[in-house]
Amino acid sequence: MTRQSTWLRFTRENLCRAQSERHRSEVVRAQCEQLIRREALELWKRVQLVSRMIAIRVANTNDAAQKLRQHVERVNKFIISGGPKSEFITVVPVLKFHFMQSLELRSYLVL
Repeated sequence: MTRQSTWLRFTRENLCRAQSERHRSEVVRAQCEQLIRREALELWKRVQLVSRMIAIRVANTNDAAQKLRQHVERVNKFIISGGPKSEFITVVPVLKFHFMQSLELRSYLVL
């Protein structure tokens, strides 16, 4: 073998190896880009879902706050209008006592 033929063979092999590595690199790059796109899409879907859930929670909280405001307003009007009747005053503490007992029982059952 001559020096020139050895050099030509080395150059050809080197070019083939470089083309093969370039092809494998393109395949890996395409796979990485596909993976990144898929994960970004999944992440975006999760962000949108969490955003919708937060919006629903805020709406529910605002609704509950509005109901509480309305209830406080009704209670204040009731108190201003002359307050509770005497039979109401005697019944409410008993009802409250039974309600609190049922809450305690439920808390024991939950634990």
